[in-house]
Amino acid sequence: MTTHILALDQGTTSSKGVIMDHRAQIVAVSDKFPIQIQSPQIGWVEYDPSEMLDSLIKAGQDAIRKAGVDPSNIAMVGMANQGETVIAFDSESGEPIGPAISWQDRRTTEIINRWQKQGLSAEITAKTGLKLDPYFSAAKMRWILENVPQASLLLEQGRLCLATSDTWLIAQLTALKNILTDVSTASRTMLLNLDTLDWDQDLLEKLEIPKAVLPKLVGNTKCVGTVHPKWFAAEIPLGGLCVDQQAALFGQHCFTEGEAKLTYGTGCFMLANIGADSTRRSTDLLTSVGWRIDGLTQYVFDGGIYTAGAVVDWMIDKMQLVDRPEAIDWVLEDPAAIPDLFFIPALSGLAAPYWDPDVKGAWYGLTLTHDRRSLVKSVMEAIGFRVKDIFELMAASGLIMDDLKVDGGLTQNRFLMQLQSNLLGIPIAVMDIVEATALGVGLLAGLSAGFFSTGTEFPENSAPQTIYQPDKQEAQACLQRYQQWCTILQEVVQWPKHGIPKTV
Repeated sequence: MTTHILALDQGTTSSKGVIMDHRAQIVAVSDKFPIQIQSPQIGWVEYDPSEMLDSLIKAGQDAIRKAGVDPSNIAMVGMANQGETVIAFDSESGEPIGPAISWQDRRTTEIINRWQKQGLSAEITAKTGLKLDPYFSAAKMRWILENVPQASLLLEQGRLCLATSDTWLIAQLTALKNILTDVSTASRTMLLNLDTLDWDQDLLEKLEIPKAVLPKLVGNTKCVGTVHPKWFAAEIPLGGLCVDQQAALFGQHCFTEGEAKLTYGTGCFMLANIGADSTRRSTDLLTSVGWRIDGLTQYVFDGGIYTAGAVVDWMIDKMQLVDRPEAIDWVLEDPAAIPDLFFIPALSGLAAPYWDPDVKGAWYGLTLTHDRRSLVKSVMEAIGFRVKDIFELMAASGLIMDDLKVDGGLTQNRFLMQLQSNLLGIPIAVMDIVEATALGVGLLAGLSAGFFSTGTEFPENSAPQTIYQPDKQEAQACLQRYQQWCTILQEVVQWPKHGIPKTV
């Protein structure tokens, strides 16, 4: 008798696994199994695909072991993926022809500029809901076609697959029997037409990406095949596939139009359910597929921030301002006594609403009075300020939030959470589960397995761990600093346009 679901989350820096029962309750969570980020050149961010697969398998095996579940009793495996990351591989052998190119990678800026000069920006946004930016998969695919000789050879032989990382992982899990991706992940490529939910042939021709190299498209609850028994000691159906942020939105039970969540991960992502209408209602936010279940599609607004946890890691590992994340609150114990300083967190360019891959990070206002406390405070404030940017875009698009559910590692930082509440003027509910993404694909896999039906009232797996309320006295000062920061940011954004070297 099948009694459980295995939900896998292959993320930017690690893979995790979760076991859920038939009542949608989490019974075991795996350790995190890290993957090594490689940066062979400035702006390049890569992974070893085999290391991604190894971490994913170990996470699944660890979750099964901790749950004490017989693998033959697992009804379905679901999987979330990191979105825009691209792997090119031989569709017959399954062998990658190079590293995985991360969503954080910026090597395709020249290709983006070329497409911009061709006047493709407006058409891409109108059809795909995305911005012309190196963040998305299409430019990475084009770069591979132009720069990896083996890609041309495999293309001629009809054996090339160019796809988001989930496609390669699914191919490996199913012994090459399935080469596909789900529509929510595909909506992050800059190639999916949001209205037809199919690859846009006209865009493919203009961007010079052959349709033949792309995977098959499926809904988010479709059972797509079976996982080979060599991985988890049993042949288990595979279904419940979704890109990570949409999965987290589903895991936070944001099923109704207007409900939103914010995940503080490597990047920071605010997503809001906008219902069944794919109409692009914002010029600065992204519109993507949330999920497609039983032939019905929900769409989302997405406001992304490229560096959140990543800038904290940089502050710890590279700048050595603190030795661990937990030390940040100690350093900022008396924030009012710390001299003011401003930080521009453009370490990988800027996403919404600026959409500028060229702008670089900067500190503004340094004097001899500043010390590491000022540096740390300015970095954490900058994360909060960028979230405020996205919140204002959501509000301008007609989404009014009375509170906000948040998840992810940085939610444990008290300074940041209180700052966020002060800036947004609403309660910030830190949810008691950090694995919202795995929970989301677990629920989708449960739908695929028939554990649940559409319209099921899922039990709450999480409750607010802490609720931060706006402090009216602090809020005014926070908003004033935000306005100062916005003015400085507008100046910094102009630097590349005025001849200041991009490497400054």
